[in-house]
Amino acid sequence: DSVLVSAGNNVFRVRPGSDPVWLTGLPSSLRLLDVSDSGQVLAAAAVVRREMIGRAPGATAERDLSWQDWSTPSLLSEDGRLAAFEEGNDVERDGYAIYLRNIDGSPPLHLGYGSVVALSPDARWLALVKRPFGNDSELVLVPTGPGEPRTVPTDGLRVLNSEGFWLGAEGGGTGSLVVPARDGDGPVRLYHLELEGGRAPRAITPADLPLAPNGHCVSADGRRVVVRPAGGTAVAFGIDGEGPHPLPGLLATDLPLRFDRDGRHLYVQAALTIPSPIDRIDIITGERERWCELSPRDPAGVTTADRVRISADGSAYVYSIRRNLSRLTYVEGIE
Repeated sequence: DSVLVSAGNNVFRVRPGSDPVWLTGLPSSLRLLDVSDSGQVLAAAAVVRREMIGRAPGATAERDLSWQDWSTPSLLSEDGRLAAFEEGNDVERDGYAIYLRNIDGSPPLHLGYGSVVALSPDARWLALVKRPFGNDSELVLVPTGPGEPRTVPTDGLRVLNSEGFWLGAEGGGTGSLVVPARDGDGPVRLYHLELEGGRAPRAITPADLPLAPNGHCVSADGRRVVVRPAGGTAVAFGIDGEGPHPLPGLLATDLPLRFDRDGRHLYVQAALTIPSPIDRIDIITGERERWCELSPRDPAGVTTADRVRISADGSAYVYSIRRNLSRLTYVEGIE
């Protein structure tokens, strides 16, 4: 006469013509499989974690860099020594808890709450979006050492809580950002945003090109941007918006990660699998070589590797895995 339903870590009873009745809440997610006439419930109790793994410059092995239970790498410094990451289960109104950590395994530095956008080339400033889930978000530069945060005017652009890129300025200066953003209710586009000087943001991608949420990167000289459309193969634009241009050797399944320091080679993730192949492509000739395959030492419960971040010289990287482990059990007393 009734059905038991699990939703996350809660269990409800549903009867025809009646509202669901909450029965119990448990400390872990529960997937109901069967119920006996006597009321015993057969269930899979699941524990899901997001872990961060990395290899430091000069290291021969990876190490677990997770801090709490939902550590998600956002970016890696140019020299491959510092990783900025978010803790997805530590959330306040301003956003996720943000940390900066040396990937040699030393304890991380808590920088506040928000969503990571980009790290300055000298690693002295972190650009983040505060209150990324509301309509009052703002772009802020947070010092990684002594100093005070600075709010960046965006001329009405709403910078999204997604990966961006910090370009250095010739002859010094703060530089500029390449970020995904919306102008009012317009579509998501990549914009070039100067951090000082008062110049208005400039769109790089056209309004009629739907963008994927990730897979965009900028060359080391700041002149070329690889853009991944919502459908199809990644293409290239000039920083001034000139393009698109095809990229030899890329496939529709490739996820662009970053340019090599020479500006001619592009790292791509060829498949979101375990192991996960990372290729290096010559974008002039289209020649492709296997750079590495990412796989955690303990693959139990892991099906994909994502959020891959590589240093400019390829000597270091970080990536994330989602681990889902469950235990078959039975529960009594839910009635």
